[in-house]
Amino acid sequence: MKAPLRIQTAGCLWFQAAAILFVGIACGLGAAAIWLATENGGGSAGRSASSPFRCPVVDRSRPGKVAAAWVRSAVERHHVGCSYALTSRRPADALICFKDDLGKVGCYDRARWTTGDIPVVPYLSRREPTRRVLAMLIDKPKLLMARIVLSGQAGVATFLIALRKLSDGWVVAYWAPDAQPSVSQE
Repeated sequence: MKAPLRIQTAGCLWFQAAAILFVGIACGLGAAAIWLATENGGGSAGRSASSPFRCPVVDRSRPGKVAAAWVRSAVERHHVGCSYALTSRRPADALICFKDDLGKVGCYDRARWTTGDIPVVPYLSRREPTRRVLAMLIDKPKLLMARIVLSGQAGVATFLIALRKLSDGWVVAYWAPDAQPSVSQE
């Protein structure tokens, strides 16, 4: 009589082991999916307020790096708040500061800028566009201005960008669509 009981016990152990294995795999897959959605370039979806997106560190001594990071953030609207630190706050540069109808100067703070309601002409494309400098218009020790082309699913567009060198590095001082027709991508 004891032999059938051992078989039942052994069968029960196999069932318990299989159930534990199944639950472990399911938990592991769930954790991997959450990690992919929040940490591995999944954007801000799935993030809680306690773990905000960390903006990449940009070498502000290199104007090309500053311009590329700013365009990706402010123009292409990927984590817009990251572009705030790379934008000139001088009222004369008129990207963050502006004059209202009464002539009073107002400025965006980081909280308002981060909402995405910013005075920057966007270039919105589902896939990352290619960026290329067409011409350097001004190349001085403390001021650079260039004509750049963005091309992607949204078409081809040319913009003017100006960067100003401050004591702590380069910042973007101007951004606007270029009035000249864009160049063919051939």
